[in-house]
Amino acid sequence: MDASGTNNNFYLRFLQPLKPFDGIEDDRNPRKAEDWFTELKRLKDIGNMPDKVILAIAASNMLKNAQLWWRSIENTTSEWTRFEEKFHQRFVRNKIAESWTKIKEMKQPLEQSVGEFLAELEELFSIVGLTDDSSKIAFLIASVAPSIAYELEQKRDSFESYEDAISQAIEFEKLQKKYAQVVPSIAGHNSIRSSSEKHVSFNMDSVVFEARWQYYMSKLLKTSNEM
Repeated sequence: MDASGTNNNFYLRFLQPLKPFDGIEDDRNPRKAEDWFTELKRLKDIGNMPDKVILAIAASNMLKNAQLWWRSIENTTSEWTRFEEKFHQRFVRNKIAESWTKIKEMKQPLEQSVGEFLAELEELFSIVGLTDDSSKIAFLIASVAPSIAYELEQKRDSFESYEDAISQAIEFEKLQKKYAQVVPSIAGHNSIRSSSEKHVSFNMDSVVFEARWQYYMSKLLKTSNEM
C-alpha cells in the first residue's frame, strides 16, 4: 500500500499492457521510444514499484535492438534514474538531434501539397518540442515552395500565430492552382509582349526574390543556431 493506505496494485488492472519495444526507428511512428517510456513510467508510478521490479519488467518487454542495448548496460544499471538517463540518451535524444537536422534541411517536394508537407513538419516540431510560434513560422517559410514562401514573407509581420501562417500558406497554394488553370486561356493576350521584355521581367522578379530569400535565410540560420 502507498502512504494513503490504498493498494496501488488494484489500479494496475485498468492499464493497457505494456507493448514490446524493439528499439528500431520507425518513420511512421517517430515518437515510439518516448511513448513506450511514458507507459513504462506510468506503470512504475501507479504500481509504486521498486527499481528492481520495474527494470525487470522493462527488460522483459525489450526485443531486437532494445534487447541488445539492455544487455550491454544491464550489469551497470540497477537504478531507475540511471536507466532513464541512458534510455533517453540512446533512443530519444539522438532522435531529437536527427529531427532538428531534418527540420533545418526540409524542402517541400513539387508533387506534395502544403497540407501534406506541413503534417511532416509539425511531427518534427512535436519530436523536438518546438512550441515558439515565431520559430515555427521561420522554419515554415524556409521549407515550403519558394513561390509560397515569398508570399508568406511579405505578410510575416501580420501573422498573429503559427496557425495563421499555415492558413495563409494553404490559401496561397489554392490561389496558385486556380490561376495556373487560367494562364493558358489568357496566354494569347500576352503574345504582344516581346520575348525579351518577358525575359527581363522574369529576371527582375528572380533578383528581388533571391535577395529577399538570402536575407531571410541568414536570419533563420542565426536563429536555429541559437536553439
